[in-house]
Amino acid sequence: EFEDVVVNVSFFTPSRLRVQMVPDGHSYHPIVLEEDNLQRCNENDTGYELLLGESGRLFGIAVTRKENGAVIFDTRLPGTVLSKQFLQVSTRLTTANIFGLGGLSPKETLKQDINWKTVTFFNKRINGRPSEYFGVHHFYMVVEEDGKANGLFLRNGNAMDVLLQPEKVITFRTTGGLLDFDIFLGDSPDDVLRQFTELVGRPAMPPLWALGHHVSVAADVEISQVWRLLQMLNESGIEVLCISIKESQTENLQPMTL
Repeated sequence: EFEDVVVNVSFFTPSRLRVQMVPDGHSYHPIVLEEDNLQRCNENDTGYELLLGESGRLFGIAVTRKENGAVIFDTRLPGTVLSKQFLQVSTRLTTANIFGLGGLSPKETLKQDINWKTVTFFNKRINGRPSEYFGVHHFYMVVEEDGKANGLFLRNGNAMDVLLQPEKVITFRTTGGLLDFDIFLGDSPDDVLRQFTELVGRPAMPPLWALGHHVSVAADVEISQVWRLLQMLNESGIEVLCISIKESQTENLQPMTL
């Protein structure tokens, strides 16, 4: 465990700041984004206030809204661990209305369950497959009681667990890297998403065919059945712009034509 940790706070815009917890005297490699090169703003011109708290060996950081004092980010909680291969930190949530943090099953709602739910981020494929799973952003958004929203993004590329707790506390546990947070103050949910994509990059504009009617075909279906399905849809006057075929139907994921 690192004995000394330096906390760096950068005020980027009136509605976004960055908090880094880095080991003192050790080399580290933060994830650098293009927006990091922008000119910083003055803390007095922001919509948030930074608070520091220390009680014995317990040290924490809090970020609140200047407008109403709502707590957006607060690590003044026990259990913080910073070491070379394990990092853990907890922060309080403004409300239980939290969204984001990975994919959801069909039985889940967009609003996350905070009753001791663990979300795991690990993109390594199993069974010896050469490619990796899709990348992830460790990002969540909280809708506050008055309708305002805030968001948090953890810049870390290591395997990670995120634990949601009924006390409106979220705990990040990662196998390395840095505790490097970007905090967004909105005000609205749209504003939070706009600030987040301004940082990481806007989504690419999808091609026209991707906006139409799609058909997904299971892996155990023969190509002749796929062709028959397309004929039936065409005869019924149902336009299909894209058909997705599971990878077992194609050899080495090579393109094919129907």
